[in-house]
Amino acid sequence: TGNLADATRRPFRVPVGGERAEHLRSPMDENRDWPTFHEAIVIWEHFYAAHNIVSRNTEELIGLFRQICFPGETSEAYMRAVASGNPRDETKDAVELEINRLVLNYLTSIATLVDISRNTMKHYEGSRAANEYSERVAQIRDRGLGPLLIRLRAHVVHRARLPWRFVSI
Repeated sequence: TGNLADATRRPFRVPVGGERAEHLRSPMDENRDWPTFHEAIVIWEHFYAAHNIVSRNTEELIGLFRQICFPGETSEAYMRAVASGNPRDETKDAVELEINRLVLNYLTSIATLVDISRNTMKHYEGSRAANEYSERVAQIRDRGLGPLLIRLRAHVVHRARLPWRFVSI
């Protein structure tokens, strides 16, 4: 679904000018444990890279669901394969494998972004950036989507199985 050109078309970059630079500099001024402004840039580059991976995985997953759910070659081939009742149909197996691959990539990248976000914000404790981050995390948590995705990923990883099964009706 995506290629290298798509991946590099809209990458995030670390904001280093104006007020954003002050967000990056503030923990260095307040906390002597923070080594350098350059290290802040590197940390934020890691955060934005993880965010770009989540975005790409989201686009790929949505793209596959569109191919399956809306009329077209992929959806028609998949429906014929499911309707055939053959449990070992190559088309059906290929589509279901791709769904599983993209869902696992998406869940893993979400968990990675959460971990990187937490580690990044540890450097900003007590700052305005940390307060804004905490408010956004609370909004996501209150909607229930974030915790659901993290629990789903933990289930898949620790139980070594997907919590769904494809069934022909």
